[in-house]
Amino acid sequence: MDWAERRNSERKRTLLQGRVVFNNRFSTIACTVKDLSGTGAQIVFEHPTEIPRQVELEVPSRGLAVRCEVRWSRDKRHGLMFLNKTAAGAPARAQAPAPQEQADPSPGIATGGWIIRVIGPGEPPQIRLFAVAQADAREALASVVKSVGVTFGERFEPAGQVSAEAMTRLQVPPGSPLDLSGL
Repeated sequence: MDWAERRNSERKRTLLQGRVVFNNRFSTIACTVKDLSGTGAQIVFEHPTEIPRQVELEVPSRGLAVRCEVRWSRDKRHGLMFLNKTAAGAPARAQAPAPQEQADPSPGIATGGWIIRVIGPGEPPQIRLFAVAQADAREALASVVKSVGVTFGERFEPAGQVSAEAMTRLQVPPGSPLDLSGL
């Protein structure tokens, strides 16, 4: 008996924008929810992506935020089983109110951004990571390319969004990428 035959509820095909949240809410990765039921979902990322065994799936358009266990992974696709009993589309938990910004945040520290992965040619490929204080992934990519330059055969790709709190902890200055490779 395969996994699809063991499902407890019918899945509906969707094309919803979502995000996977993990690492104590410091890491988020945008995804597309391909199908959804009261007990789980199938998600797909833009690139092949490994994620932890337990994550939270957020689908803002449905008000859904639910703890999940990854049941299977194939390349860019992942099957998630909801850990809280929730009907599809119903909120799994109340969204926590956004923390109030302090009147005087640390000067020069970013308010959120992206981790950019630079993959060098060769076997095994050399991988470098940069934190960038840019809200838009394309702007973050351009910032890293401008800062570090391009070597023949290198690939630049977004590895995931980073919360404002994580950017503050990393002390990422606005306008310049922070090389995380040596940390």
